[in-house]
Amino acid sequence: MALRLMTQLSVVLLLLTLPTTRRSMSVRSVFTKRARIAITNYAFLAFSDITYLSLLPVVFAVPVKNGGLGFSPRTIGVILGLQGIVTSLFQACFFAPLHRRFGNKKIYVTGYICYLFLILLLPVLHTLATLEMTRTVWVALALLLVFSCPAFTAFSCMAIYVNSSAPSKDSLGTLNGISQTIIAIIRAIGPAAATSLFSLSVEKNILGGYCVYAILLGMIFVGIGASRWLKDEGRAYQ
Repeated sequence: MALRLMTQLSVVLLLLTLPTTRRSMSVRSVFTKRARIAITNYAFLAFSDITYLSLLPVVFAVPVKNGGLGFSPRTIGVILGLQGIVTSLFQACFFAPLHRRFGNKKIYVTGYICYLFLILLLPVLHTLATLEMTRTVWVALALLLVFSCPAFTAFSCMAIYVNSSAPSKDSLGTLNGISQTIIAIIRAIGPAAATSLFSLSVEKNILGGYCVYAILLGMIFVGIGASRWLKDEGRAYQ
């Protein structure tokens, strides 16, 4: 009995000494104009990224006559692995100094514009493969790696934008939850949309089989336009 009483007293004292619970933030209070701008741009970035990454192995694997490059699985693995290593090293070594020098917005916009060139290079690669210009194909693949480096840094910039758009520290979790939910939906839809458009473009020979790239380029141009509402951010929140 005495042990139970001491245990209950300890629990009461523990509850009394715990810090007060922070006031929960409503979705409306978190979803400010700055947050909407940041998440909208995040959505464009995520869509451009996931559609590009979905098309890349498809274009590599599909035969040249069907709009691809006809690479072997080993070659595809080497290229994708090299892309991952190069972009990771670039991010680790150069993002911080570049961000300090040029600011968040310039790095983001530059990175996002690089997706324009990444998408453009896919039909260029196929055209070069059709013309059997093998050496030029590998030069274009090297350019693909070069443009991938700044493109993938855009996600680090966007993380800063999303966090800096939070009205307070307490709202960071709610805001990130909202943004990640939206991005997860886009990442679920994007691959199916991109690969289906690729198949339809080639099968129906729409715009010479390049209709998918025209649509994706159009989306990127809209995303570039949306980025003009972004401002340079240096803080995690206000």
